[in-house]
Amino acid sequence: TVFYDYIMARLKTIGKKFGNYPFSFNLFLPYILVFFIIGVGTSLLVDSWYIRWGIGIILGIWELYRIIKRKAIF
Repeated sequence: TVFYDYIMARLKTIGKKFGNYPFSFNLFLPYILVFFIIGVGTSLLVDSWYIRWGIGIILGIWELYRIIKRKAIF
């Protein structure tokens, strides 16, 4: 949906001033690639629930560490 939102925002700014949208497509590209890799990975590991859950737990702990480090919650 990030790509769709980007396209719709770009199309709405065409009538006013083309190129007036403040964000470039390169800002969204890493997120699109990550979602693509996760989608392919989960479809390849559909029978290996323990690998998927292990990766999820590791990523969850890593994200919790980042949240605590930047003091976003505490």
